[in-house]
Amino acid sequence: MSCSDWFTDWKASHEKYLQSLSDTETEKERLFVAEESAVVVGFIHYEVSPEGQSGKIGLNAVHPAHQRKGVGTMMYGHVLEIMRASGMKYAQLGTGGDPSHIPARRAYEKLGFVPLPLIQYYKKL
Repeated sequence: MSCSDWFTDWKASHEKYLQSLSDTETEKERLFVAEESAVVVGFIHYEVSPEGQSGKIGLNAVHPAHQRKGVGTMMYGHVLEIMRASGMKYAQLGTGGDPSHIPARRAYEKLGFVPLPLIQYYKKL
């Protein structure tokens, strides 16, 4: 059994999660949308650790038709600058290890993120 068997409805799950981010003012302030000609072309959300020393880039994406045009770099730069200005010392993010996430991993490494060899285990119950 693969992980994709467990997350068969990931689109609905992501949509529900994004909707929840607009439910509170605090989360709304950490959710940004990139637009081009009044059309949404990307979004990014970030979190702050309880002690305020680090931030985490959460769910983010750029529409496939607008990828490789600097939209992601602009969004990451914006969020990282907010983190720096807030006094955070570190930023983290996570992504998939499968081939479809190669462009994301390339973008993150281009920004200076360093991958750590971590393993997360899952078990279907």
